[in-house]
Amino acid sequence: MLAALLLTLTCAGCVGVHDELDAGIILVGQPSSVNILKGESFSFMVLSGKEDITDRSIIYEVTDDGNLPLEGTSYTPDREGAYIFIAECEGHVSPLLYLSAAEIAPEGDRFLRKSLVLDFTATWCVNCPAMAQAIAEAAALSGGRIEKIAINYLDDLQVPAGNALADRFGVQALPYVVTGLDASLATSVASPEVLWSHSRTVLEQATPACGLSISSSLSRNELSVDVEVCSAAEGDYFLGVVLVEDGIVAGQTGAGDSYVHNAVLRSLLHKTSPAEGLGDALGKIGKGEKTKRSFTCTIAGTPAATRVVAYLIDGNGCLNNAASCVAGQSQPYEYEITEEQSR
Repeated sequence: MLAALLLTLTCAGCVGVHDELDAGIILVGQPSSVNILKGESFSFMVLSGKEDITDRSIIYEVTDDGNLPLEGTSYTPDREGAYIFIAECEGHVSPLLYLSAAEIAPEGDRFLRKSLVLDFTATWCVNCPAMAQAIAEAAALSGGRIEKIAINYLDDLQVPAGNALADRFGVQALPYVVTGLDASLATSVASPEVLWSHSRTVLEQATPACGLSISSSLSRNELSVDVEVCSAAEGDYFLGVVLVEDGIVAGQTGAGDSYVHNAVLRSLLHKTSPAEGLGDALGKIGKGEKTKRSFTCTIAGTPAATRVVAYLIDGNGCLNNAASCVAGQSQPYEYEITEEQSR
């Protein structure tokens, strides 16, 4: 479950060793959430372009008692909930990085369900950075149960599918966030509490969550992806698979020239156009049955900053589940913790 989170450290007026940092300085945290029952850890790097400058940086946990420096470059959480980190390199400080720990068992009898938010945004939108921050905080509140796709609209980061998706959801003003692919769960209010409430509606639905696993491999910039679905209840399902990119440094109105855009939609891997639907039809799948779909594409950005996001829709058009993994890596099935495992 390695979902890289990339954030830029402020480097305005950089001098000396920073003269070459025309691409900005990036803090990398993996994964975005961990299973504390297994004692997993967050690990961190600080990058300048492709150069690892972690050994010149200090990483801190942000707490009510102040910023506590980490010993080394990893952190093992001891409780469920949100964690906040920040990095410093020679006087330059990063934005806050929200990560989360949840009690997710590696085995169980129910698949873990995740929500999905579509963040319609643009580099010219002065209120969009506040919405992106609210989504990050809501994801931390959820214990890593929210996946995000940022859909840039009418700017240089837009891809052809972005305009079609905006038309499908009737976007008329930005920011605009749709949760669970459900137009009734849409908001322009940058509130972590509102966004978390909308995601809880998705996570608490009665229909059981199906399993999603992703495996991918890279040959240079050619990506091969297999997404497997295990049905938790008989029904018709539709699979959406998209490519997103983290850590894109581009000017943002209200946030400066070094703003970092994460989870930016780069391409749709499924064949169905947004005008026709949000995923490819898998047909009827019986309870406990598995089906797999394969995809290939060329990655234009940095592979380590590129992720595959998969989501499953049921026959009623409701989001059933979502998952993601870094390009070239894998994400196995995840399961809810059972009462016996929690004792």
